[in-house]
Amino acid sequence: MRLLKPGESCPLCGMSIREGLPKRELLLLSYVAEGMSLLDAINALTEVMELPPLGGVVVQGDALAEPLEPGPPEQVKTESEDIGAEKRAIVQRLKAYRDAYGLGCLDKVAEKTAHRKGARISEDTLRDIAGGCAPKMELSEWQKIAKALDALEAKEAANG
Repeated sequence: MRLLKPGESCPLCGMSIREGLPKRELLLLSYVAEGMSLLDAINALTEVMELPPLGGVVVQGDALAEPLEPGPPEQVKTESEDIGAEKRAIVQRLKAYRDAYGLGCLDKVAEKTAHRKGARISEDTLRDIAGGCAPKMELSEWQKIAKALDALEAKEAANG
């Protein structure tokens, strides 16, 4: 194994290795540069020398090498999945509304997205969304579409 020298590129961050770095740190970086995982390099280094505490991190040698028992994968929904589901639901509602009321109905939806004309979501954008080519928009814009659909569907339900 070749020992890294000051001035060479660090295998972890890519920055230049500074002068005066302790030999054990150079050894650790050299292990990583040779293709060892960081955990293997730490384990190899602990066999050679005693390391001081690493800022509250305790290296326990063999205890780290033990594989964790596989358990059932956790079904954790992330915030982005929730947002994605909300957007997909709005797209489906917009498509259903267009199917029910025809191609010209998107103008009414656009009008209901905001009071001021400049703040509205355009009919062209709504057409793209209903056609499956949704542009990248903020969640608030998607929520404007949902509120517009709520208002139009309530009006249609009241009119019977």
